[in-house]
Amino acid sequence: MTTGGAPAQTIYAFVSKDYVFAVMPFTALTNGLSPVAAHNFGARSPRRVRSAFGWACVFALGVAAVFTGLCEILPGPLLRLFTDDAAVLSGGVPALRLLGASLPVMFLPMLAGVLFQSAGKKTASAALFASALLPVLPLALVGGRLWGGTGIWAAFPASGLLATVFAGGMALKLLRKEIK
Repeated sequence: MTTGGAPAQTIYAFVSKDYVFAVMPFTALTNGLSPVAAHNFGARSPRRVRSAFGWACVFALGVAAVFTGLCEILPGPLLRLFTDDAAVLSGGVPALRLLGASLPVMFLPMLAGVLFQSAGKKTASAALFASALLPVLPLALVGGRLWGGTGIWAAFPASGLLATVFAGGMALKLLRKEIK
């Protein structure tokens, strides 16, 4: 797999189309969770906040499992929705598999960000929304130098995992200590 130039940019363009489609349900879920969590924070109903957040996480994990399975089992057909270029397919299949592996760890920072936004904690919310993206560049730079194109693509699940650990800790603290 190439680590730069026009072929890598083309692969990224096509792989990202599938990836954006897979992340869309998480965005819709955050939009649905926001008013429910905000209303129940305001109503001082911690049980409902926890329940809504928990169900959102369960649903997101189910969606992530389905899309991860599709990316792992059918990466070629998913890419062929947009291109038949053999070079893009040969480089895009492993890339889509690695990006698909990041889906189970991508939703928690988004949902936790909504939880903090609903609680009126805008700085923490912004940090959570950014936490999945900020580590990607340094991880991709290091990964690219060490493992080539595979290292660049592996930066996405690695970044998601770091963000999920961060988001999980922050969400647990909020749910346990700050809403009573």
